[in-house]
Amino acid sequence: MSRTVTLSWPTAEAPNTEWVGAIARDEQVSFTFTTPAAFAPQRAGYVSLCEFNGPPCPREGALSLSPTDYSEGINGKGVFDGDTDVEISFQFSQPTGKHAQPALVLLPATTYYFNVQNVIDQQQEGVTSFGVRVALQAH
Repeated sequence: MSRTVTLSWPTAEAPNTEWVGAIARDEQVSFTFTTPAAFAPQRAGYVSLCEFNGPPCPREGALSLSPTDYSEGINGKGVFDGDTDVEISFQFSQPTGKHAQPALVLLPATTYYFNVQNVIDQQQEGVTSFGVRVALQAH
């Protein structure tokens, strides 16, 4: 089972976009967002996921250009496996040259997917869904 949830790109007035809900035991969720066409004052940020009102559950996934990517990410960056809380930092910058630090770089007018799925083990036996909070922040 899979689902797509759209997140709005943050603005200077509202630098944080949130989604609070539940992910079913065997569900794959792609949280999607599109960067603005022109560079705004926001030049960096992060996308994160944390437990919310439920039992902990390890997750795997990736920040990617594809809604079906849970292991490759963007040039090998933005991938997680076994984390209960995830934070992926990024820079929002021009698509030219090399960058001084090994940061994940988001490009303008591009759709990205924060793909998440639960990794069920014996601790979650009998649990049908897991509460999470997903945030997208740009500053």
